[in-house]
Amino acid sequence: MRLLIKKNDIEKIVRKAVKSPVELAGFLIGIKGSEDFIVKYIYNADPSDNTNVSFKIKPNDTYNAIKQAESENLEIIGVYHTHPAPPEPSSKDREGMKAWPGVWLIIDSRTGRYGAWNEKLEKIVVETI
Repeated sequence: MRLLIKKNDIEKIVRKAVKSPVELAGFLIGIKGSEDFIVKYIYNADPSDNTNVSFKIKPNDTYNAIKQAESENLEIIGVYHTHPAPPEPSSKDREGMKAWPGVWLIIDSRTGRYGAWNEKLEKIVVETI
């Protein structure tokens, strides 16, 4: 399995992550193939309720992301978020993965490193396009 994401998109998230005092989060909008998840664009969620160790995506952000994706015949294929730790799923992330299956792209806000997993905790290869 691969997550295909525009180099510019991942670079923007990383740049914001390393500068942000709080965790950032949002949705990966695109197309699910049989083996690939193709990100067409990133939908950034409002970080106003986030802390330096947790994030929340507001219902309004979720609704708007779904409506925008559907209007373009796309779907939410995953979630991205940052944390000040190695880019691996935390216990809280694992719980969230059950509710939001798909790709979870996690960015280490200290180093800019990133990794991706699915809800089965299988590592997904991230390739920039």
